[in-house]
Amino acid sequence: MRRIIVCLTFAVILAASCSVPAYSASSWNVADEIARLGREAPPLSAFPGTPGVVWMSSDRYSLTSEGGKEHYGIYLILLGEEAEGNAITSRRFPYPAEEGATLEITEAAWYDTNGARLGDLPTRKYDINGVGGIEVEFPDEAYGLVAAIAFHENVPGRYYLDDALSLAGELPIWEQIVTVEVPDGMTVYWDGVGVMNPERVRNGRTELMTWTVLNEPAWRGTGMTDSGKPSLSFSLEHGYIAMLKNMKELEKAPYSPPIPSSVSLYRSNVFKAAGSVAKYMASRSIASERGTDIVRHFENISSDGPWTGWEQVMIASKWMASLGFTTQIYCAPSIPAGSDGPASPKIWREPILRISDVGGR
Repeated sequence: MRRIIVCLTFAVILAASCSVPAYSASSWNVADEIARLGREAPPLSAFPGTPGVVWMSSDRYSLTSEGGKEHYGIYLILLGEEAEGNAITSRRFPYPAEEGATLEITEAAWYDTNGARLGDLPTRKYDINGVGGIEVEFPDEAYGLVAAIAFHENVPGRYYLDDALSLAGELPIWEQIVTVEVPDGMTVYWDGVGVMNPERVRNGRTELMTWTVLNEPAWRGTGMTDSGKPSLSFSLEHGYIAMLKNMKELEKAPYSPPIPSSVSLYRSNVFKAAGSVAKYMASRSIASERGTDIVRHFENISSDGPWTGWEQVMIASKWMASLGFTTQIYCAPSIPAGSDGPASPKIWREPILRISDVGGR
């Protein structure tokens, strides 16, 4: 079966020449931030071989009054001078997979490097094989200037506050801030390879944990299987039991489309059946991009596919079990598991399906 492994690491590079601002989603002023970064950040020529640089990436998480997750995100991207051949033509923001969750783009505009607003960036809804979201496009006239994007994500739940973030990508990142705000006394469990302790600030009845990364180079790995990619994971749950509970919840998803007749023809031969399932799945695969390798709510999954990598393994397990084979799903966390490690479902590597016949061969 197809296997995707995300290895979490975290490189913190401190640059004394930069002053990182306190971030507030309600009071954030894009013009002021762009003007500040225009003075502090080096020119694009300081990042050779890249079509742009992320001047600022900021994510702030908190609990809603109902106990769900509220996530504000901000991106300021200095685009390259030439539109022709430039790899950055848009940025996609997938809808959250959780039922009842919402995503809203609250700012999509382009500015000059002094902070003057020049126009709106076009946005459109997209749908790729059932995985949808909002795409912010970069028109030709925005190249050489700054694209500003802000979004608000709301996920209902009961004390549901977790995520797994990649802190490096195809573009260099000059300034990156991740903040988690919780009621004072509530524990946030976090981990990653090489992660340094966050700054902690208590403000009345709340506590803010802030991780800061400055001058992070573009990630030159060959894919999601590479180790060493700067990342961070956090959750309000922790430990082996909670981690296994989250994994079991995925395995118990009620959705299972009927097995195709072309696959069930090989019912008597475990090897041909397994090969037939793998071939069928390969022809109905959603390419893994940011936010797509998920298990969607069963009402949003087509019975004919295509499916994400997670969905394929879960469905294939049920199909092979229906043919009389013994199936086991193996999965490992993408960070070192421990009694105090975060239990976010997003830290699980894509599962691997082991198939044996009824005799256990």
